[in-house]
Amino acid sequence: MIKGVNKKVIEINDMQNIYFEKAVLYVRPEMQDTPYRHLLKEAAFYLDDSELSPGSKHLSKLSRIFVVTALLTAILGTVIIVCSLF
Repeated sequence: MIKGVNKKVIEINDMQNIYFEKAVLYVRPEMQDTPYRHLLKEAAFYLDDSELSPGSKHLSKLSRIFVVTALLTAILGTVIIVCSLF
């Protein structure tokens, strides 16, 4: 049995990626009246989203650890300098 399907599709051909040739995104039925430019902007945003890249959560966790460590080091350094003045 063949069903008639009327879907709006956004196809991104220039992925600039060595692994993937193109991306095909199917627009939700309730969003099919959205202007084409806005759909392209959202598609680009989605494809560039760091959550799509594997290991991004790990990188984000490492970044947080680095920031906390840097802050603690700065605070400890400040305390040592202030204590040495007295």
